[in-house]
Amino acid sequence: MHTPSPSVSEPLVPLAEAYAQLGIPVRARTVTRWCRDGTVPCTRVGGRWYVRLKELRAAAFRETTVKP
Repeated sequence: MHTPSPSVSEPLVPLAEAYAQLGIPVRARTVTRWCRDGTVPCTRVGGRWYVRLKELRAAAFRETTVKP
């Protein structure tokens, strides 16, 4: 089964930009922690985190729906 290159299907965007577009109430500190602990696959380039918005949104959705 052929999987398309992730960079083509979903571009990496700066974490701050992805966070601004998120639209789900999670804290910026939480999002940064997800990058550090591997909850969301992030790429660090020149001291800045880059993330795929779809993956960040999925993690934020899980975070907000799992809690009672």
